[in-house]
Amino acid sequence: MSMASTATATLAAMTSLTPTRAVTPTAVVRHTTTATPADQATPTAARALTATATITAPVAAAQPRAVGATGGGALTGARLRIPRIGVDVAIERIGLTTSGHMGTPRNANNVAWYEPGARWGGSGNVAIAGHLDNRDGSPSVFWSLGQLVSGDEVFIDDPGGQVFRYVVDTKVAFLANEAPLRRLFGTTTERNLNLITCHGQWDSERGGYNQRLAVYARMADG
Repeated sequence: MSMASTATATLAAMTSLTPTRAVTPTAVVRHTTTATPADQATPTAARALTATATITAPVAAAQPRAVGATGGGALTGARLRIPRIGVDVAIERIGLTTSGHMGTPRNANNVAWYEPGARWGGSGNVAIAGHLDNRDGSPSVFWSLGQLVSGDEVFIDDPGGQVFRYVVDTKVAFLANEAPLRRLFGTTTERNLNLITCHGQWDSERGGYNQRLAVYARMADG
């Protein structure tokens, strides 16, 4: 399903979880950076609480199915596999809550596919978000997402039996309020898979990380 380029709405991903202990405030970065293995800010257990990802993004022209205010969507029967970082998790479909926010996975160790957008296997930007860490500070599904490099493989196992292979192209870190919306969610004839999680430094005043990390991959031919 393609995205309507002119329709926009506030989209808050993974916002239902809250920190469980105090952290020391850190400075907020004021520029957009391109993440590489050398400069990626990997969270430590001391500051890694609950990852949140709040962005504003386009939504489909048709009204998406509303989900409960606490978030959580239905399982799709599909799985996301990223061999390099040991990810093999279920994919949940999520839409917007009644308050206009993006729903969250019922299981924090699953990933959330933005159903009003493109679906894997076809053209468009397939957006999948995952938590960086859990309430207790332990690593969650996308803890090691920043370790991916160009050429790494990402697989989606469709419940119909097909396996779609994507190859990582690049990764980009950006301020939470400066998301590259068109690249993440916009209409395109390319067959892209965009993996999103939190990144950067913990901002105690905002109650979240100050950056997001997006890993861009393209579907491989054959």
